[in-house]
Amino acid sequence: MLASLKALQLIDDEKCPTDTFKTLISEKENYKTNLRGVLQNAYPYLFDGSIDLSNTTTEMVAEKFKEAGASGSTIAKGMAFFLNAAKEAGIGISARVRPPQAPKSPSGKRRASKSNNDQTDRNQANEPQDDQPPTGTEKISFTLRGMPDVSVYFPEGLEDEDEIRRVIKATVFNLEMYYGVKLE
Repeated sequence: MLASLKALQLIDDEKCPTDTFKTLISEKENYKTNLRGVLQNAYPYLFDGSIDLSNTTTEMVAEKFKEAGASGSTIAKGMAFFLNAAKEAGIGISARVRPPQAPKSPSGKRRASKSNNDQTDRNQANEPQDDQPPTGTEKISFTLRGMPDVSVYFPEGLEDEDEIRRVIKATVFNLEMYYGVKLE
């Protein structure tokens, strides 16, 4: 998530929100216009006039991602993110453009991480050690049948209905981008 925010220039090297990020979330009436600007800045190779996004193909967009240095599953993930963000920003994209399928490992299955212990160690390293939420946040936990409990951290003191809606919308948007699934 931090890498995405940094690539979109929404946080700086110290992980602090940039003015662009503050403007994006505070100016509700200009949200689409501001998001469009963020995308044009982050994906200049898609907006340089070399392709017409409203009349292009998956292959042409994938080629632009390759030219920008992406490869393998990064192309599929990057395109999925961009296409959903562009839709949110009201950018017209050809209906023929779909994110390509991420390449599979030779066995046809996704590669597993080095070991389950490595993944557990990474997950534990991201959790507060004393089970307290990070400063300025509230922890909400819930159980999903047949899965480990889920904890989500939200900004502390959310009371305004519009603020809550923006947090929920941003959370759903990021989950859709991360997992590549459109929620209804």
